[in-house]
Order: sequence, then structure tokens, then C-alpha cells
Amino acid sequence: MTVVQEQSSSSALEDFNALVKNLHKVIDTIASQVVATIGTRDPSLVSDKPSPPASSELLSAFRKFTKLSDEFSSYATSPSEHLTMIAGAFYESTALNVVSELGVADLIGKERVHVSWLAKEANVDQSRLRHVMRMLANRQVFRETEYGSDVFENNRMSSILLSSHEKNLKGFVGHWSDDGYRSADSTLKAFRPENANKSIFEVHHGMSLWDYFGRPEGAVARERGNRAMVGAEPILHGGLIYDYDWAKHGESATIVDVGAGMGGAAIELTRRFPKLRIIMQDKPEVIESATEFWKTNAPECLPRVAMVPHDFFSPQPSYTSLLPNPPKVYFLRFVLHDWFEDHCVEILKNIRDVIPKAEDGGRLYIAEILLDKDSDRFKHMVSAHMMNMTGALERTEGEFAEILRRSGFKIAKVHKNKGFISLIEAVAVPQVPEL
Repeated sequence: MTVVQEQSSSSALEDFNALVKNLHKVIDTIASQVVATIGTRDPSLVSDKPSPPASSELLSAFRKFTKLSDEFSSYATSPSEHLTMIAGAFYESTALNVVSELGVADLIGKERVHVSWLAKEANVDQSRLRHVMRMLANRQVFRETEYGSDVFENNRMSSILLSSHEKNLKGFVGHWSDDGYRSADSTLKAFRPENANKSIFEVHHGMSLWDYFGRPEGAVARERGNRAMVGAEPILHGGLIYDYDWAKHGESATIVDVGAGMGGAAIELTRRFPKLRIIMQDKPEVIESATEFWKTNAPECLPRVAMVPHDFFSPQPSYTSLLPNPPKVYFLRFVLHDWFEDHCVEILKNIRDVIPKAEDGGRLYIAEILLDKDSDRFKHMVSAHMMNMTGALERTEGEFAEILRRSGFKIAKVHKNKGFISLIEAVAVPQVPEL
């Protein structure tokens, strides 16, 4: 048994004072940035359009504030209260899923609406709806005009649940708070050694998430999962599109988006770079949904996009016939965190077989969350969600380096941006002939 010496009171006080100092510094940064943009970030603003992007400095400050404030709460509350808040957080998640599924934000629109009318329109019990609306208003989702008035209106937070919002979060909420929540019931059972190679979802449902998505009963969950990635783009991708100089590969370059899903990032790339070409790869049913999604949301970009049904566990197609612009860049966005390490190596080796040499411009980009000592609550939540749904986890830079090494790649650079994810730039390593 290893004995760890208890931290001295003077050292603990020094740590607390340092925490307070850091909090003040971060709050000052946030305040100065928000004051400059308060006209577009008013908490009462109702809009069915995406909010303007915040600056890198502001987003970085918010990330730090989230982590520091969680740490501060451990000093400011008793252990029993702190743990109770963690244990009961699922009630807020459930409430959010209820109002999302009922379409409460759409019912309210840009009006102020009494809960009795909402309950009648949604065909639910009035007292229970009041309870969840007030709980969410307490978390700044919706706004009660005056406490006890039972009159609610949308605000900047709830507006992202509007069906008309280009980046509405309804799919993401359902993917986490419904699909994820139900399977998470088997977490303890999945932790047993005999289930180590199964996701929690598989332990709960008796099949993998991907098998479930392929069945008729999984159609709703599959579509919700695909749309979750589009809706979550502002929080997950952040500066992925704008903080990295994609133009360095040539304004009319071709990028292969492996496991592209609905193509949320690809839409932004093609809009920003009007000559860029994208080859979107995914399973046939996903490509079918993605094609319809692009027809509705980005029809002007479709002529520069090839929708290609492809299983990334199969050998990559050769695109050398696409002269003069065969692809040199391969892009995986939130793909590898879906799979165990051996599966990741299999996916990457298929790319390694066709990607050009580094000196010829061949580049592999992996957009993922990187865990480190500064990772905040949200990053750890995403990691837990992936453990639940697919069995994999978010990884550290070192863990990615090992997966790439096994696949015939090495990290050239890690690009940090203002979002939650990082962009790992990798190049193929010359293969040594076997003797």
C-alpha cells in the first residue's frame, strides 16, 4: 500500500489563492470581450441563425473559466453537496431531452407563452411541464418573464432548439440524452472484465451501435446521430475551418473526407474555398442522407462534391484518374474516437496504401479532442459518451502518436484552435522492405 502525505494547510491555501487569481484574470478577459460584442450576444436574443463566432481569445478564456470554476466549487461547497450535484445532473439532461422532443422552442417561437397553452399544445401534464421549464430556466435555457408567472419565452440558449435554426441541437440532445442515456444504464455491467471488448451500448442492446444503426429500428437513432454532428459543429469544430490554412494545399485541391457523415465540416470548407473539391466517403445509407442534406442546405456546393459510398475498413479507392487534381489530403473528423486501437490502425493502413509521399504533398489530418491536464468537464463528458456508445475513448497526443506509428505515419504537427478539437497533421513514413 502506498501512503500519500496529506497536503499541508499552507500549501492548500497557496493553491486556493492561485486559483482565485487565475479566475479573476480569466473573468477580466471574458468581460472585456463580451462587452465589445454584447449587441450580438444578448442573453435574451432569439434567433434562428447561428451566432457569430467568438474570438479565439474569448473561447480560450471560456474553456479555462469552466475548468477553474468547477475546481473553485470544490472549495465553495461541501463534499455532500458537490457529489449530489454530480449525481443529479441527469435530471437536467432528461428535462432538456423532454422539451426538445416536444418541440417546446418551436411552440414558443418569438412570443411569450403561458405554460398552460404549451401543455395543451404538446398534450402533456401542465404541472410537470412547468417543473422542467422552470428547472431549465434556472440553467439559463428559456426565460420565465417573472418567477411564478408561468410565462416563458425563448432566449439565446433555447433558440438553438428551434427546428429552423441552421445548426439546431435537437439531434445532439437526443443522441446524448436519449440514446446515450438509455444504454448508460448498463455501465457498471460493462465494466466487468468479460465485457472489456464491448461498448456499453453493445452490452445493453446486444449489438454494436453500427449494427443497430443498420436495422430498421435504429433508423431514428442513426439519423439523429448524423444530425448531431452537424448541430454540434459550432462547439466541436470551432476554429477547425478558419484557424488552419487549408489554402496551402492549393485553392482547387481535392480532399478525401473519410467517414464524412453528413459533411458538416465539408460544407463550411467548400463555402470558404469556392474552388475546393471534396470526396465524401461513408456507408451507403449515410451518403444517401448526406446527399439530401446538401441539396437542402448547400446546393450551390454540390457540383464540387463527390458522394462516394465506401467502408473505410475496405481498401481505399485510387483517385489518380482525377487529373490534374488527384487528392493528396485525407481527412478524418471524429472517426477514430469511435473505434478501438486495432480498428484505428486498420482504417489508417488503408489510407497509408494510397496517400502520396510527404514530399509530394501527401497529408493526413485527424480532427479529434486531445485529452491533457487542462481538459475541462466537456471533454471528459465526450470521452465518457464515446466509451458508452462505441467502446472507444478520447485520446492523448501520445496515444495518437502510437496508433499512427503502427499505421505507417508520424505526427508532423498538432494544430490547436479555438474549438474543443485539435488538428493532427501526419505524414506517411517510408516503408522498409521486409527481408
